[in-house]
Amino acid sequence: MTLSDAMRRIRCRTACVLALVIGVPGLTVQAQVPIAGSSRSCAPLAALAGIQQGEPIKCGFPVIAGALHQKENLNPVQARLLSSLLARPILQTSILKNGFRVHFDTSGINAPALLDASHQRIEGTARAYADSVAAIASYVAWFDTTVLAYNPPPDDGTLGGGPEYDIYIANLGTEYGRTTPDVDIPPGGRTSSYLEVDCDFTFVYPDSNRGLPALRVTLAHEFHHAIQIGAYGYWTSDVFFYEITSVWLEEVLFTEVNDYYNYLRSSSGHFRNPSKSFTSGDIVAYSRGIWGIYMEKRFGRDAMRRTWEAIRSMRPIVALENVLTESPFRIGLQAAFTEWTLWNFYTGSRAEPIRYYPEGAAYPEILETPIEYMPPSSTMSQGMVALAARYHQVLVSQGAQDIDTVVLALSNVNVDAAVNGSLATFPYGFVISANQVDPSSQPTRSGVYVKFSVPDPLNWTLWFIEDSTAGLSAGVRTLAEGTAFPNPFSPDGKLNVHIPVDSEIPVTGVLTVYSSNMDLVYNSGTVHSSGSIRQVFSWSGQTETGVLAPTGIYLYVLQVGEGRTIRGKIAVIRR
Repeated sequence: MTLSDAMRRIRCRTACVLALVIGVPGLTVQAQVPIAGSSRSCAPLAALAGIQQGEPIKCGFPVIAGALHQKENLNPVQARLLSSLLARPILQTSILKNGFRVHFDTSGINAPALLDASHQRIEGTARAYADSVAAIASYVAWFDTTVLAYNPPPDDGTLGGGPEYDIYIANLGTEYGRTTPDVDIPPGGRTSSYLEVDCDFTFVYPDSNRGLPALRVTLAHEFHHAIQIGAYGYWTSDVFFYEITSVWLEEVLFTEVNDYYNYLRSSSGHFRNPSKSFTSGDIVAYSRGIWGIYMEKRFGRDAMRRTWEAIRSMRPIVALENVLTESPFRIGLQAAFTEWTLWNFYTGSRAEPIRYYPEGAAYPEILETPIEYMPPSSTMSQGMVALAARYHQVLVSQGAQDIDTVVLALSNVNVDAAVNGSLATFPYGFVISANQVDPSSQPTRSGVYVKFSVPDPLNWTLWFIEDSTAGLSAGVRTLAEGTAFPNPFSPDGKLNVHIPVDSEIPVTGVLTVYSSNMDLVYNSGTVHSSGSIRQVFSWSGQTETGVLAPTGIYLYVLQVGEGRTIRGKIAVIRR
């Protein structure tokens, strides 16, 4: 066994042990993976990401960065294991081309090889494979920095032999590649890095993606991680956006490969798990590369780059909200997520490539959760986390063999909860009835009425989808200006009462609340309205002294802009 072979096996064993002794934020160990075995038996990253042993792993970056983030909490044994894992490989030779140094072995288990027409290794092609790595990496770097205008990653000084960017080719088992930071990254920090890519990609499926096609998308994916953590910043809590962006870049640079289809069709992917939070950092993030496709088609490619520029000073989820709220987009993350929920319904047999995803016919169809309707009325109550969606299918019988379907595509768009990392489940309920329960019950073409109920209506949106047509539930958008909701209001320190105003963009105003005796209860000072579904001013129910207002009738005066005054009443009921 050569020295490089031995080092590779040591690194492999180290990674396996590390996977069993530490946890990574957002990732869950579902099974312990055996350490012993062949060179392809080590799958620590799969274990941490919840992937079955032997299933391909797109990228090791989230696990490595997450482990680095916990470095101070490791005991001495764990710290040594991590240091061994992070050490750069020792390989036999390298080539230097176009600002890249490609390291590889010419013999042994790490030696790369091109594949023949039957997808078998062609021995003696190690150098040709390394040349391909350098050529593809050069194209990727040119496209990212020139066409897309991202900043390049920083050089690493003398690490790897010089300031050029280092790529190591090695037997990675069933892992496509990984980006490893050279140092621990503090929140929002930046660092140089190096890449590792597999030596042949014979484990990839379908067969047509084996070899160079998989290498292309891997370099597109991993080199953008190098750009992300080197030129913009790394935020551990928002690793989902790093994977979303890198998967999207695979499609931008090499649209003919379509390796990302594997993640869309996976049982762990978004189309089987739409109710998993958008900010989840586990394997579902790979399938959400389609968010980048949505952003590109809806707002243009620059929208993603502008988000990354904002990430230099704020977390990705906050940057996404801020950028989408700014000119020229002026939509906000709530409304964009609502649109994306609808896009994800129109895939597979329902695909509309002109209007939604260009390749949507190749995507699976979204998981639908049934609501059993039993005339004359059916009620259901569930809950959902922030920035998640669920597609309820209501079957309405019109006779022995005639059944109409209404799909209720529901989104929780509570951006604040997502930013705060809340794992809380927010309640919602439906009443499906043959007759209109009250004015809020919405009629459908199937002859039933749907009443949707939540305690925080600004944080939810609902699409009614019937016969391939979709309409957004009017909800709070139909309320007249100054109609406070909910009213009566039960303050609990968490929920707010909202006063809508007629404006499509945020406006400034001053909200003053008085008791029925006209004693001052609350004054907001000059504040901005909020919301993308409807612009509102809000009151938490707290008085000027910071306590919750007692039960009673309160009068409010809302001064908006110059010379515009809105007045009304709020009934407060303390429970």
